[in-house]
Amino acid sequence: MLFRSEKSTTQPTVQPINIYSTDKNGFEGLSNLLNGPVKATINGVERTFKTVEHLYQVKKALFAGDRNAANQIFKASTGFEAQKLGSSKGPIQWTENSVEQWDTISSKELEDAMRLAFEQNQKAKDLLLKTGDAQLTHKTKFSLGKWETVFPEILMKIRNELKSQPTETSTETAQQTEDAEASSEIIGNLEGQKILDNQIDQIVKNKKEDSKECNGG
Repeated sequence: MLFRSEKSTTQPTVQPINIYSTDKNGFEGLSNLLNGPVKATINGVERTFKTVEHLYQVKKALFAGDRNAANQIFKASTGFEAQKLGSSKGPIQWTENSVEQWDTISSKELEDAMRLAFEQNQKAKDLLLKTGDAQLTHKTKFSLGKWETVFPEILMKIRNELKSQPTETSTETAQQTEDAEASSEIIGNLEGQKILDNQIDQIVKNKKEDSKECNGG
């Protein structure tokens, strides 16, 4: 054979993964509309929110100064309903702050809520890590505004944070090893004590027998 084909050293291209609540690609669970439940403390009270979207929209309503709307959103049956109630067509009345002011902090609020959810839900955490190094996107048939870029950036940022953390398995294994070592030390001490007790009993027994032989007639 005069000419041999060289093996390609090009790495296979990692396809982007789109994260959207209605995309049935196996990763829709990473959507803020589906990811949950999530516990968060608001005004000194810890509450459990059905999804990230519930938490995000409740915080928006409270920022606006509308507690009634916040309660409505909190009771919403799904993340989709919570999103609808928190939209511009929903019941939120802006009395304390403005929509423009909320927009300046909304990305940070969503990031904080998402981070809480992944810290608290192992299934969601595993699903996010399953995306590996793939580029995450957030696209659909219509424009999603700033969230089209901000949302996947948040996910990839949290993914990198989770990758840098030690796995729970290794931590648990280390603890189990320490417990096992401590247990073996206790067992070893007990066995040693048992042997010592037997030796003492034998000495006492021998002394009694010697005493009988001396006093016997």
